[in-house]
Amino acid sequence: MKDKFELSLLESGNLLKRGGEMLVNNVGRIIAIITLTVSALILFTDVGFSGFESKSFTSTLTVMLIASYLMYFSMADAGERLGEGSDEYKLAIERYRTLSEKIDGDKIPALREFLSEYASAERDFRRSTLLLRYGYGTADYEAYQRGEACDKIAKKIFKKADRIRPVVLTPRELLTKDGARAKSELKSPEGTKFLNMILRLIPTTLCMTVTVSVMLTAKENLSAAAVMEGIFKLASLPVIGFRGYAAGYQYTKHTLPIWMATKARLLDAFLKSRHSISQQVEKPTGSS
Repeated sequence: MKDKFELSLLESGNLLKRGGEMLVNNVGRIIAIITLTVSALILFTDVGFSGFESKSFTSTLTVMLIASYLMYFSMADAGERLGEGSDEYKLAIERYRTLSEKIDGDKIPALREFLSEYASAERDFRRSTLLLRYGYGTADYEAYQRGEACDKIAKKIFKKADRIRPVVLTPRELLTKDGARAKSELKSPEGTKFLNMILRLIPTTLCMTVTVSVMLTAKENLSAAAVMEGIFKLASLPVIGFRGYAAGYQYTKHTLPIWMATKARLLDAFLKSRHSISQQVEKPTGSS
């Protein structure tokens, strides 16, 4: 009996996952159907626009905007949870965890130096790519840095190359699954804990303010036109919800695994460089 219960739970979970993936894959068609339905409503009714200065327009716009934001972000979060069950995310996170567990505490200083050198080399690559795009070489840029004369166009390009800065990479960003919000891994998160909690409460506070201030009055003699008007206004919410759901799913399934794979490659390069250095150090000892 227990095995049948666990099997039914597993099957229901797989069914929900397949349903969520089907929803994401067909979100464009669903939105098209909603748009077609709303367009049909408009074609069979007389369309009029209320004045932008009217009270009803302002109040309706405020409520619909807040509802849209809440719908989008809540559905985006649900889409991200679905994406975490995808094979792409699981493989990326598993490889990343395997490599990050190999970084002991004694390797942190070497990792910090490796990241600094890598960021500088990556900056130089982007700078040289920019110069080549405009027909200049590294020697021209170095001559400009030495103070040699150049034309206005070249000077403009070289100043643009000066503004290219290395990407800041820290061991904390590379060794934590979630992005590090602090500028330094030595900075305690306690200092920004209260501020982050307040920022998370802003959407709820706005929603609560509108909920408390709204006064609902039942419409008298509710006609078919009023019902269709309400359906037309509500039609935007599922469209926004589907967009948020698909965006959250695509972020976790594709964007996040790419970032995880990048961090895994950096960790792999660091570990291989450490291994090659240790081999070079051991060679003279073995030969003697």
